[in-house]
Amino acid sequence: MRITAFAPFLAAASLCAGVSRAAPAHVICDDLGPALGVGVSNFSAAGDWPVAAAREHGVDWRFIYIYVLPTDDPRPDVQSYLLSKIAFARSLGAMPVFTFYQLLQIGQRAGIAGSEPEVVREVLEDRDRMREYFESFVFVLQTSAMADAPVLVHVEPDSWGFMMWAMGVEGNADATSVPVAVASSGHPDVAGFPDHAGGLGQALVKLRDQHAPSVRLGWHASNFRVGQRPEVVTGFYSSMGEWDVLVGENFHLNVDDAVWWEPWDEALLQANLGWLAAVTSSAGVPLLTWQERIGTTDFHLFEGDTTVLERFAAAGLGGVMFELLGSGDPDDFRASGPYGAVPPAGSTAGGTAADLRARLAAYSANPLALPAGSPCGRGGAGSSGATAGGGAPAGGAGGGATAGAGGAGATADDGGCQVQPGAGGSRVALSAGLGALAAGLLRRRRSPR
Repeated sequence: MRITAFAPFLAAASLCAGVSRAAPAHVICDDLGPALGVGVSNFSAAGDWPVAAAREHGVDWRFIYIYVLPTDDPRPDVQSYLLSKIAFARSLGAMPVFTFYQLLQIGQRAGIAGSEPEVVREVLEDRDRMREYFESFVFVLQTSAMADAPVLVHVEPDSWGFMMWAMGVEGNADATSVPVAVASSGHPDVAGFPDHAGGLGQALVKLRDQHAPSVRLGWHASNFRVGQRPEVVTGFYSSMGEWDVLVGENFHLNVDDAVWWEPWDEALLQANLGWLAAVTSSAGVPLLTWQERIGTTDFHLFEGDTTVLERFAAAGLGGVMFELLGSGDPDDFRASGPYGAVPPAGSTAGGTAADLRARLAAYSANPLALPAGSPCGRGGAGSSGATAGGGAPAGGAGGGATAGAGGAGATADDGGCQVQPGAGGSRVALSAGLGALAAGLLRRRRSPR
């Protein structure tokens, strides 16, 4: 590798010099294992696709994720749904990941108008809405704590980015300057925390410690400026308390998205590697990418040549989670917008979920060991001798998953959500509704307005 390829990493090191942080509650590296893991979403009609990918093709899933959005469904039904998703993920030897994404829709459901950042800002400053938010978060924590295995709760994609980039200051590194109704919400479990974004981050950690100490917490490190100004993110995060892992969206590495199969732009690649190294080394934990586009990401990272994947792993990437939405035959699914363009004849890029599955099956047979010096590499700062599979049950590829294992075998009839005795018929509607709602949450922005 050329010397210039390391320039962003050296710059990142200078950003993080002298930073001293307490240890998170959990060593996430023990959950992730020694190799970079892969995951996929689990929505409605695509619900049993991960099972076939594991059992029939040998994909070793490390993560299965869903969105947890505001809903009017009865809490027993929501709890049953979430527990079924936990069991489904564990049947595949994967870590369940709940993307807790509620600020925006709490506001929209309340009739608050305006742009997404404006809606989120108004909710953050509203005592009643924030009390509702904390109550919902505690419910998800308590439900997750009922599992007999670790659950990762990934908190508020976009919302933290709005606070940094779209609430009056372009690049706000000071979380204490963003008003949030934390103690003033009146929720008894967050009394005493300051009424700002830093207080919000600290309060969420405290709620986890109080109600579900086994849950892993993921703070969303929004890369809204495509590798630029990582010091904004590291500065903002410094007020959040100690989270277990960072989560981020895809990196936007194509100059022209409509020809996503062309090589990624080296300047964008180096900028984003520098950003990644800065935020992970400052936080002292790895980052998992989430909502990755099927097509461009698997082609460039998992086609066989792992050179680019190795560079990301060295910068602190611990795992990659792909977005597969439930519409039609899951094998034929392509990413939305220009990323769904079909490559020219003769290209091996493919772009369908079936192509993704083939690449990940080959990767699972020979996964990339996280390199020494990375947050979870053997001998790295965050490593404690992690074991393969992240504590997943022993067995073949995908943890030896079987339909119905753990009471969570999804079928095409229930839209990927097994209806358990006593759960109520609304379970199917809940699964389909959340999946449809999530389909509208694909983040494509580079600069929020």
